[in-house]
Amino acid sequence: MEPARKPERRTARPKAPIPKTPGLAARRWAADLVFDVTANGRSLEGTFDGPGSKQVSNPADIALTQSLVLSTLRHLGTLDAALGNCLDRPLKPSQARAQATLRVLATQLLILDMPAHAAVTLAVEDVAQSPKTRALKGLVNAVGRRMAREGKALLPAEPALEQPKWLAQRWAETYGKKTGDHVLASLRNQPAIDLTPNPSIDREDLLKALAEHGPTLLPTGSIRLANPGRITELPGFKEGHWWVQDVAAALPATILLESLEDPSGATVLDMCAAPGGKTAQLAATGADVTAVDRSQSRMGRLTDNLKRLGLQARTVIGDARDVVPNRHFSAVLLDAPCSATGTLRRHPDLAHVRRPDDIVALANLQSELLEAAAKRTAPGGTLVYATCSMEPEEGEDQISQFLAGHPNWALESIDWSDLPARARQADGTVRTLPHMAPASPDIAGGMDGFFIAKLHHHVS
Repeated sequence: MEPARKPERRTARPKAPIPKTPGLAARRWAADLVFDVTANGRSLEGTFDGPGSKQVSNPADIALTQSLVLSTLRHLGTLDAALGNCLDRPLKPSQARAQATLRVLATQLLILDMPAHAAVTLAVEDVAQSPKTRALKGLVNAVGRRMAREGKALLPAEPALEQPKWLAQRWAETYGKKTGDHVLASLRNQPAIDLTPNPSIDREDLLKALAEHGPTLLPTGSIRLANPGRITELPGFKEGHWWVQDVAAALPATILLESLEDPSGATVLDMCAAPGGKTAQLAATGADVTAVDRSQSRMGRLTDNLKRLGLQARTVIGDARDVVPNRHFSAVLLDAPCSATGTLRRHPDLAHVRRPDDIVALANLQSELLEAAAKRTAPGGTLVYATCSMEPEEGEDQISQFLAGHPNWALESIDWSDLPARARQADGTVRTLPHMAPASPDIAGGMDGFFIAKLHHHVS
């Protein structure tokens, strides 16, 4: 399930001529996006799925822009501390767009170790594009040259707080300071790339085909790549031999399938299904899958993904609380819309978009969806509830409240032996966190933060 979308707070961005200098378009777009996230609270959802900007059209520039933006947002506290060491006084709120340029410049010089002369020159040209920032050319040039001279010596001696304070405090209170600190440290890292193999493909053959990309077969069945490169150019992509899916994101559907005696032909409802990784897992077993999601565009991606993989599922576009077919299913998977704080390694923009009140609103929505999922689960059937959130209101609390009001339902322990180490909780639910290793001995790269519960509908 993709993160729930938050209404955008729109602020007009000054229009500028399309940059002609090589490399400028990608950096200017990167600064625009960093500005949009940090100043306007806009998420990056769907931004890099296509060209996204008339200024940037080729795949290499899109990839560069994505790298600059995500790296800047992952290291925002560190970058701001370094910039603070270069400025006599903080920039004004009205200078937020120029600040975005400086943040992207600092990422190039202090995080990604890109060539200094070109980075500084292009940053100066970026602010020169708009009358609102043109007067800061000298400042950007001076700060850039100082960063080029002093380099990593400008970085703070102690790790900076990259995440908003309210989130860091939440995690310390929920998991304890030690674990909270581990989570915060893990969110500074670029996430690993995991693949879910198509069951119709021999895994040994797939591992051999991917050999130059450093594949590791995880106990859960996912394949982790050490050096993936461009996804669409990997062996087997066009042929539908695999799909990209974090190892933790693959667990809910796997746990549901483990509960079925024979998935082939079983009726399964996938609620809030797009973009379709879990739908593909279910359909690949031969299950009779109905996938529901309210987003037409994301359901288009689901359909395209299934076509590439050679898989089939019945699709329904609409609110899963209302449009689910009036029938019972052997099993229901609800990967509910959530704050997606468990995916901040992949989506660092969400930390700057979410607010504490969002969690309350999303928890209410999850409760309604859970109620709808229960009504569609046949007596004797299984309901798997999951969220890619680290907030207990969206996980553990949801299940406690549901069970308190539904005597015909019971929590079933998830005893699958190949679960990641330390992921199983005392009550049998699963809680993964970004710093956890997906296998023992430890394999680097972490995983998304997920909560997963398996519920059984007793026959009255």
